[in-house]
Amino acid sequence: MADTRGGVDGPPTAGRTRAVLVVGGLSVAAAATRVFLVDPATPGRYPRCPFNVITGLPCPGCGTLRAAHDLFHGHVVAAADHNLLFVSAVPVMLAWWLVALARTFGCLPRGLPEGWSRIAGLIPLTIIVFWVLRLLPGPTGWLGP
Repeated sequence: MADTRGGVDGPPTAGRTRAVLVVGGLSVAAAATRVFLVDPATPGRYPRCPFNVITGLPCPGCGTLRAAHDLFHGHVVAAADHNLLFVSAVPVMLAWWLVALARTFGCLPRGLPEGWSRIAGLIPLTIIVFWVLRLLPGPTGWLGP
């Protein structure tokens, strides 16, 4: 009987994981280059948020392109004004990618750190709380895009 725990091709190998991380990193770098060069604040350069078009309300990701563009140009405060959650998450996402890549090259031990599952479970909750807060009028209105 075949072992199917790892999917059709078997469990992921370090080489396959490394390839996914490298290709993913190159894809993000290509997209980041476009956002750096093409200002998303100029109308018509990027598609509008479908959720915002349908409902008129901002989603948790609204303002992310403008925030990324401002970050790439060194305007951290302006970026945070567009999407504070994204600006806060960028260092975490970059650290995660670097640690994952270092693990595939054997520079760090494999496996998740203790308590990671509890932290990972807070990610959706954080996004939902941010979304609700940015929709509320009043003192949290500055969280809007």
